[in-house]
Amino acid sequence: MGIIVYIIVFGLVLLILLPFVIGHFRNVGKDKSMIVALKASASAKGLSLTATDAWKGAYAIGIDAGRGTVVYLRKAGGSMQEEMTELSGVTDCRVDITARTEKTPNGSMTVVEGISLVITFGDRALSGKRLEFYNSEVFPSLGSERALAEKWQKTISSAIQMKNR
Repeated sequence: MGIIVYIIVFGLVLLILLPFVIGHFRNVGKDKSMIVALKASASAKGLSLTATDAWKGAYAIGIDAGRGTVVYLRKAGGSMQEEMTELSGVTDCRVDITARTEKTPNGSMTVVEGISLVITFGDRALSGKRLEFYNSEVFPSLGSERALAEKWQKTISSAIQMKNR
C-alpha cells in the first residue's frame, strides 16, 4: 500500500506543477517568435543584429552595433509596433521609471507603473523616443524588466560613444 500512496502523491505534485511548466514553455515560445520577427524586420532593412532580447512575449529589442541602429518591437493587441533608431544623432539614453507611493498599514510602498528607455537626440527639432519595457496596465507583475532596461541603456550608451568618436 505504501507505493500506491507515493504514486498518488507524485501524481498530485505533477498536476500542480504542470500549469507552471506549460506556461513557462509557452512564454519561451512567444519570446522566440518575437526574436524571429525582430530579426526578420531588421534583415529586411539590411541590418544584422549583434545583440537581441525579448520578454513577456510582447517586447523585443536588438542592435546592429556596426551600423549603430537599434530596432525595437512591441506587440500591442493584434498589431506589431516597430521603432528604428539610428544612434548617430543620439546624445543620451537613460532608464525612466514611473512609480507612485501607496500608504500601507505598515508604512508606505512604491509601486512601479512603467519602465522605459528614453533616447534623446542632439537635434532639438527631433522629439526623443520612449521604448517601453514594462507597463503595469498591460502586465500586472514586474519581473526583470528594470535590469533588462539598465542593460540596454549601457549597451546603447556604449554604442553612442563608439559612434561619436
